[in-house]
Amino acid sequence: MSNSKVFDILKEKGFIFGGYDIPQNLTDIERDSRVEFCELMLDDENRIYETFFSDESGFKLSDAHVERIWNKENKEMELELPREHVRVNMWGAISFRGATSLHIFKENLKGPIYQNILAEHREEMDTLYPGGFYFIHDRLPSHTSCEGWMMEEEFGQVLFPTYSPDLNPMENMWAALKQSVARDAPCTEERLVQSLLRNWKILTTPQNLKPYFENLFLRYLECVRFEGYRLKV
Repeated sequence: MSNSKVFDILKEKGFIFGGYDIPQNLTDIERDSRVEFCELMLDDENRIYETFFSDESGFKLSDAHVERIWNKENKEMELELPREHVRVNMWGAISFRGATSLHIFKENLKGPIYQNILAEHREEMDTLYPGGFYFIHDRLPSHTSCEGWMMEEEFGQVLFPTYSPDLNPMENMWAALKQSVARDAPCTEERLVQSLLRNWKILTTPQNLKPYFENLFLRYLECVRFEGYRLKV
């Protein structure tokens, strides 16, 4: 039986073909810290609405191009494909009231670079929350190395549990952003950056961000209910 025939049979039976993740097994201590975090966020109903969730991600120019397309038989399709290997890194933070602008950089993220990013975007966060805000990032060394400075700058940090991307709405935001950029199919670094910035601005309007934060209440309740075990993103 050919591979294509096997593919068709599995597809008819409701299977999908794609990548997979091997989840990190959580220890009892890690699960307890997840529950404590969720209970803290739920303790004050305003806390979720007053928190910036931040994260970094990377994007390769080749990721913006599909390998297969629908086309009529015997019709030649002309596609402009990237001629260079390009990867950019990006940082952003979202909140119920809005988001920072998207920060794009090429370097590996280290403490001084991260501190400069936060300093550059602090005014945007203060504008959205002039009375103060909470701030969440994961436990990367480049993040933790800046926490003394962040305390001095009154970032209102909330300790985020390890191995918990399912508790950070930025994971869903990155997925939405990458899908939007893929539809633009940029072919140069300049077009890639333009697409990232444009789509980020569209996706992070308060109206578009509202469902992300309303869903967090249910997600954190589920985490407590299931004793800190990982949730589907």
